[in-house]
This record gives sequence, C-alpha cells and structure tokens, in this order.
Amino acid sequence: MSDVRKEISFCKKVGIPILGVIENMSGFVCPCCKVRTDIFPTTSGGAESMCKKLELNLLGKIPLEPKIGVSGDTGESMEEKDPDSLATKAYKEIVQSKGLWF
Repeated sequence: MSDVRKEISFCKKVGIPILGVIENMSGFVCPCCKVRTDIFPTTSGGAESMCKKLELNLLGKIPLEPKIGVSGDTGESMEEKDPDSLATKAYKEIVQSKGLWF
C-alpha cells in the first residue's frame, strides 16, 4: 500500500490524471475448488479505505488466481481460457464500469 500511495502522490504532483485504483491480490482463488480466501488480511482498511482518504475511485478488486500468471506467461486470454473464473469476472466488471470493451 505504501508503494501505491507514493505512486498516487507522484501522479498528483506531476499532473497525471488517475482514473482510479484496482486492488490486486484481493483474496486467493484455489485452483482446485475455486473457493476465494483472504490470505492478506488488511490492517489499515485496504484499498477501499485508502481511496476514500485520497478521494479516488476504487475500480475493482482482482483476486490472486494462479491462472492469471499462466495466462500472462503464455499470452493467452483469461476470458478465452477461463471465462467463468473470478478474475475474469472482476476484469470484466472493471472494464465495463468504465464503458470500455472487453
């Protein structure tokens, strides 16, 4: 979170517009049973609390899902490979909330 705050501060100082924040690794999705578990409990309220304090939009939360890394390494689309995964659904919600195409 401290790295994110530093980046937000930098962007504000140099006038780079910030669309919002996406919380990464928001819970772990087991590749076997697909159950989402919080493995990084927030001690400061997490991204949502930070966004409220800094008056930024929390665009969404992407779970830590092993298929994301595999998809990135192989260049395969998460939507094509696993359209029903929690990560794919989270990506779609974020993109669609901004009126973008996915």
